Amino acid sequence: MAAEGEQHHSQHWDGLEEACKMLVHSMAEPLTAIGNYIEAARVLSHSDASTVHARLGEVLEKAHNEVNRAGRILNEMRQLLQKKP
Repeated sequence: MAAEGEQHHSQHWDGLEEACKMLVHSMAEPLTAIGNYIEAARVLSHSDASTVHARLGEVLEKAHNEVNRAGRILNEMRQLLQKKP
């Protein structure tokens, strides 16, 4: 009986570890993109170019889209975890 419990615990831990790896992998891309867009916005905000306003809006829109993407990934992971017995 104890061996079965340990095996179940080990399998549960392996599943949790795999879910964590998936989450880290899935979140790395949008978070990197957000950081890049924020840096671009920072650089643009210090520019004297006449097109700064429009370009800044584009960059912030892209960052916003990546935030939404990260939120969708987290929601999908949450739903996956809720389906587990």
